[in-house]
Formats: sequence, structure tokens, C-alpha cells
Amino acid sequence: MNVDEPFDCLPEEGTDRTRVMPGDLLHYAEAWDAQALEAFRHYDKVDQPLAHLIRPEFHEKVNIAARNHLLVDSIRAIYFDRSSMTAAK
Repeated sequence: MNVDEPFDCLPEEGTDRTRVMPGDLLHYAEAWDAQALEAFRHYDKVDQPLAHLIRPEFHEKVNIAARNHLLVDSIRAIYFDRSSMTAAK
């Protein structure tokens, strides 16, 4: 999600995007948060064979999203601002 360089991709259904850009995470955060929240609506209704891979410190956040239909963190929270590395040098 935190790509350094743009790269070309095949468009997915519902989009005509053919290029992934370093700022996409910030640009699309609102839409991607909404998609994640919609998926969490079904979390407790279908088998979750990969649930054991969720690290323990994230269990409560997953439960809140699934049961309360609320994201505790936006996908923006994982954005890494590389300009801060340049400034620190």
C-alpha cells in the first residue's frame, strides 16, 4: 500500500485506473474505508478460515468493526510519509 514508485496495473471491475501511485492510500482512503466497513458487515456471518492470522492486538478492532459497524482506524493510519525520512537526515 505504501509504494515508492508508480506502477501500471490492470483495471479492476468498477474502475478505469491503470496506474498505482504513491499517494493513492491518502487519495482513496475514504472510499477504501467504506469498502472495508461494508465487508466487515459480513464478518460474523461467514466462516473466517484466516481469522487465526489476525494478531491479538487487533482482535478488538476487528470485533468493533464487525459488530458496531465502526472503523477504529482509517486506512490512512498505515500511510508512511517518506518525506519525514528525508527531513531527518
